[in-house]
Amino acid sequence: LCGRDDVPVVKGARSCLSGEDTGSQGRDVHGPINALGNIELPQHFYGPGAPEEHQPVGSAARFLVERCAEAPGEVTLITLGPLTNIADAIRLDPSFTGMV
Repeated sequence: LCGRDDVPVVKGARSCLSGEDTGSQGRDVHGPINALGNIELPQHFYGPGAPEEHQPVGSAARFLVERCAEAPGEVTLITLGPLTNIADAIRLDPSFTGMV
């Protein structure tokens, strides 16, 4: 992420909770091309990506629950979009809400 290999990035939920996404997927806010306001960023901003063995395994929801359980009250979430991964984390572990 932006050339930083110390920031884990985990793939989010595949679909919304209802299974039927009728929204714009943020295109109306973030732009239809790259969700970054359609600004061009130099390729090096994206970095090489973490090697496969360093990528977190499992769902984003499980990653959130585990990471917040390791450091209760020390994690700040900055969220954009439908919040499906947050809802899934709460479903996995209702105490998640008290750890963030």
